[in-house]
Amino acid sequence: MDLLRNRYNPQAFYDRSFNLLDQVGKGEAQSWYEHPCTQALLASLEGDLSGIVVMWLGGGYAEQESTAGTAQKQAKAIGMAQAIEDVINHIQEIRTAKESQE
Repeated sequence: MDLLRNRYNPQAFYDRSFNLLDQVGKGEAQSWYEHPCTQALLASLEGDLSGIVVMWLGGGYAEQESTAGTAQKQAKAIGMAQAIEDVINHIQEIRTAKESQE
């Protein structure tokens, strides 16, 4: 059971993340954020998020046969959108955290 507790301990992962970020300077963080790969990732994520909205507006998450099916599809879409927003927010938080440190 200790293995499970250690493996699935969110705080340990957050601590590791903060420790790694402590090794990065403000200039490095800014360069990483402005790097074309990071900007491409952000653009791709924003495109994915936009695609979910467009599909939703077009009825892509609706089912003719059942309201339960529609609810499941919409719940999945909401979950995907929230996950994408979380990643975008984490990228922004890394940049903001480094800017406020120095």
